[in-house]
Amino acid sequence: MNKITIVDGHLHLGCDPYNFVPKKDIQQLLLCMKTYGIKRAYSCHYKWLLCRFKEGYESSISAYQESGGKIPYFGVYTPTDIQASLEYLDKSLKSGGLIGIKIHPSFHKTYADDPKYLPVWNYAKEYQLPILSHTWSLTDNPEQKFSLPSLFTKYLENYQEVFFVMGHSGGRGNGRKDAVELAKRFENVYLDIAGDIFCYNLIPELVGSVGVEKIIFGTDWPWFDPASYLPRIILSSVTDEQKEKILGLNALKVYEPNLF
Repeated sequence: MNKITIVDGHLHLGCDPYNFVPKKDIQQLLLCMKTYGIKRAYSCHYKWLLCRFKEGYESSISAYQESGGKIPYFGVYTPTDIQASLEYLDKSLKSGGLIGIKIHPSFHKTYADDPKYLPVWNYAKEYQLPILSHTWSLTDNPEQKFSLPSLFTKYLENYQEVFFVMGHSGGRGNGRKDAVELAKRFENVYLDIAGDIFCYNLIPELVGSVGVEKIIFGTDWPWFDPASYLPRIILSSVTDEQKEKILGLNALKVYEPNLF
């Protein structure tokens, strides 16, 4: 393959409150990016997910600036604190570096079709911001029930002008099946492959089902190292042109179209 632009479309800075992850700060992320030739990395800070809005916002801005703009960030919308969520999204728009909005129904224990999410869809539409959401299949973890792909259908029907990325492609089994069906049904729906979905032939199967333009590379760093993800794309049976889109061009088109 020729040298291509690699963009990690889904990762986190900060401490995960539920799991031990030794690599979590900006210097370790920058070293990781240099090691694997990743040109840009889109971060959702754990402090922001934890509703520590000021800290999450300031840490995200700091990482963006310290990296020389290589680490843009997602602002987090929390359905249980709508006012603070919108306030810090407004701050982010003025500060620079914001490339989208992250929602996490499972983290915030609010079903994805809840009316409390209506303000974020309106906000995304007004300011032309993409939304990235955690999605997963129904498992023995009861919190995943909040993020089933099918729950997003109502908002997708009403906000077809908003780019929407299903993080983790709906997970495994029926979750991924439903995510694929939504990506086929709605032109504005994309799938990222971050997280522990190490399924055989995942890449060619997704390309064959939804089309290469709908697939975005992501790692979920620091949970997972890029070394776990890059080979399954680079060594897959899809064409070099398709690999180039998955590894970077699709993410740029969705999140940073001015750079595309």
